[in-house]
Parts: sequence; structure tokens; C-alpha cells
Amino acid sequence: IIADGGANFSNLFKIDYVCGDLDSIDKSVFDKLIEKGIKVEKINDENTTDLEKCLITLENIILNEKNKKLNLISVIGTSGGRFD
Repeated sequence: IIADGGANFSNLFKIDYVCGDLDSIDKSVFDKLIEKGIKVEKINDENTTDLEKCLITLENIILNEKNKKLNLISVIGTSGGRFD
């Protein structure tokens, strides 16, 4: 799972989901992700950060897929160059 503007670096990671308010993702990157079939979830909640949106998405994935197990969460590049 990658948050919003982090998707602009999607060539560096294997990703399955992009989530956030999608205000920082480049249009060309967004289009390529859609072409590749990567799930993109826009969450319009101004009371949560994009990291929180990703964690909520992760929680929902685990709850909905009975055989999924989570042993580790790695959080990389959390500030995006600014603090919300």
C-alpha cells in the first residue's frame, strides 16, 4: 500500500494499492497505475492523514480476507517533505 504522492515513486516499489485524498499524485502516474490494474482508493477524510488512510485500508484488507496474516508493517518516507 502506498499513500497518495508516494505513488509518484511507484517504480521503486511493488504496490497493490494506492490510497489517500489523491491530491499529490501526478496524473500520468495515476493513469499508469490504473492501466496496470492497481487498486486506487480515494478517501475524502480531512480529519486523517494519508498514512492513517493507508493503515485503515490495510486493516480493511486484513479483515476482509480471512487467510491474510500480518507480521510486519514497514513505514517509509512518512513526511513527504512536509508535516501535515
